[in-house]
Amino acid sequence: MNKKVMAKVAKINKEELSKVELSIVGDANKAVRDLKGKVKTLKDVQDRFSKATMDVIRAKQQAEKAASLKSPFVGGFSINPYQVMDDIERAAKELGVDIKRIDGYGELNDLIQQYELQLKKAEEGKQRLNKEL
Repeated sequence: MNKKVMAKVAKINKEELSKVELSIVGDANKAVRDLKGKVKTLKDVQDRFSKATMDVIRAKQQAEKAASLKSPFVGGFSINPYQVMDDIERAAKELGVDIKRIDGYGELNDLIQQYELQLKKAEEGKQRLNKEL
């Protein structure tokens, strides 16, 4: 081949090579943009997982705390309301007095019932949490 033909072939090859390079660069840029988006999405998901994990840990701690309140001795009562209730009932019986007429009985009874209801709800919440885990 003569030099003119070789020069034209070389020029054509350079132009084609430039087109291929431009195409590859464009693909690389698209891939970079796509990967940046995916990396951000994965980071966001990891952040949500971390927050959810901490929420679950806190909820589990609260469930354990609520479960520990079942025992009046563990619950940190300054005075055991169940024992006070027993004392009121015993005194009312010994004195032949209508228990409902003893001052403080009604409110104490209502609060014990509310307390037990909340304990039950806390235990149910703990069981649901454990089931989900």
